[in-house]
Amino acid sequence: MYSTSCIRVSENRCETYSGSHLPIRHGMRRTADPILQEMQLLTDLFTTDYGLVALGFTLASLALAIGMRVFFLKKMRESEESD
Repeated sequence: MYSTSCIRVSENRCETYSGSHLPIRHGMRRTADPILQEMQLLTDLFTTDYGLVALGFTLASLALAIGMRVFFLKKMRESEESD
């Protein structure tokens, strides 16, 4: 199996790397309280690189969808007016 040694420890987390050089997070605090779990997810979303990339991709996708809708509705109106 892959060797995993602790590279950096912060906030009760041990960040390790597998054989494929992808970060794996071990030792995350588990709790039965769903509110605390949601807060941890929000914290990860806004403070980690993968969270910010996911947020940026989601916002870019929404902006493209809205922009394309406006563009195509405008072209359809122009087409109806010219007929």
